[in-house]
Amino acid sequence: MMKTLLIILLGCITSVNADWDACSSRLCQCDRYVAKCDDLNLTYIPTFPQRIQTVLFRNNHLPHINATTFTNLTGLYLLNLYIIFNGIKKIDNDSFTNLSPLEGLDLSGNIFTTRSLFDFIHIVSTTKVKKIILRYIGLTNIPNDLFTGYRTFPVKKLDFSRNQIQIFNYSIFKPITQLQLLDVRENRIAKVILDVGLNLEYLSLSNNNLRDLPDLCREMRYFPKLNTLQLQNNSINTFIPDNLNCIRRLMRLDLSLNGLDAIKTGDFHAFQSLNLLYVSSQRNPKSPLVIEDRAFNNSNLFAIYLHKNLLLSTRIHKNAFLGCTHLKKLDISENFFSDNLEKLIRQSLH
Repeated sequence: MMKTLLIILLGCITSVNADWDACSSRLCQCDRYVAKCDDLNLTYIPTFPQRIQTVLFRNNHLPHINATTFTNLTGLYLLNLYIIFNGIKKIDNDSFTNLSPLEGLDLSGNIFTTRSLFDFIHIVSTTKVKKIILRYIGLTNIPNDLFTGYRTFPVKKLDFSRNQIQIFNYSIFKPITQLQLLDVRENRIAKVILDVGLNLEYLSLSNNNLRDLPDLCREMRYFPKLNTLQLQNNSINTFIPDNLNCIRRLMRLDLSLNGLDAIKTGDFHAFQSLNLLYVSSQRNPKSPLVIEDRAFNNSNLFAIYLHKNLLLSTRIHKNAFLGCTHLKKLDISENFFSDNLEKLIRQSLH
């Protein structure tokens, strides 16, 4: 009888423990490897089943982060942690010590002071984190020496988008020698200061206040491995091919939602690897976009997007795409040139 009772009690305890984690209890929404604990006003991070590798913890309340904050995560093989809009005011040096597999860390929406930003970068330098996301942290400028003095810095992807940064100074990021992706879109950047980024592959400066096309080739090839450049939704009026055509690996260039007045003959001819080109929705009220003969003369291009440019037949040459021998996609929709001109343009591609 006693043995039977003991077995029943053990079974009950096992059942209770199985339902205790945040997924089984449905405190959080869980997919196979991802747990989402959003808008719950939690003041602690609950336990999760062993399969969880990504935790999204948004709109809760964790003003002081230390190693104890993550006690319930230490038994997981946690790769990504998102602690977004949690009112963080202090982060202790030991906070991420026991999360050794961690690769991605997002602290967006927590307001950082200059001092707390320096402290956070120092803490990350002691980890294996490869991706940092710091959106909506109230940043108006990035301190010039933020990454100075670190012998090695593990980060390869860095996101400072959706702040209020006014000057983009790449010298600040130069000490991060392995940096591959840098996202500073949706800031207030009006000035660009360049320096060498030998491993940078992706750069987004979209949705800023740029009036001139950045000269990435002025003195040298600043970003020799760059393959994607996002410049959409600025106020760039003039395309100067020599500012970019030294970047031999550039495959994707987005110039949409600017104010370009002309794409001239041969402007894209010297781009050695350019595959995807976006020049849609130009909005220059003083000088509407004009596209000249052989403007896109480049056999590497396989997709060009020119939709919503309000183009008239008089402002695009019928041979603008001659030389685009491998073009597979041409979007010239929502313009105003005649059906006959569109027919001649498409005939010139064959």
